[in-house]
Amino acid sequence: DDFNKVSFSIALPDYLNEEKNKFRYKLEGFEKDFSDFERETRITYTNLAPGSYNFLVQGMNSLGLVSSINNYEFNINKPWWQSTTFYIIQFIIIATFLFLTLFLRRSSRASRIATAFTFMIILGLFELLNILIDPYLENISNGVPIFSITSKVFLGLLLLPIEKYISRLLNNISPMS
Repeated sequence: DDFNKVSFSIALPDYLNEEKNKFRYKLEGFEKDFSDFERETRITYTNLAPGSYNFLVQGMNSLGLVSSINNYEFNINKPWWQSTTFYIIQFIIIATFLFLTLFLRRSSRASRIATAFTFMIILGLFELLNILIDPYLENISNGVPIFSITSKVFLGLLLLPIEKYISRLLNNISPMS
């Protein structure tokens, strides 16, 4: 559960009444406004989306003197499964399965294997679609899981009709012998 988690420990070099030091902060790219001044010295952000961020912090000592704003810039990279290389590998695998499906459909004995390959291709595409849709559904629904579950059920109900349609299409392209 520590995915895209970032923590900051902050301090002021004012030791007169250290327990009265306060801080305000803002994570640009995530928050619009600075927080109120508070005594918290450890700030944690979790589940940050890939992108560029700039953490801004400002301190106030026990006498009410406010420091200048300090910052720390950082990036969160996309996970490996969202990389261009991964998408290219997926495309190659799907194209290979499609080629095998067309080749196997030429033989009536290998027809079941071709159907299985077709179904695997469709499942892969549906899973990719789920990966693309889920962040938007989570954002729109504020994380309520029923919307994500409903989208998966809906896509699941479409699997068989789409598989039959694609099988007919492939039969037209590569009729069985």
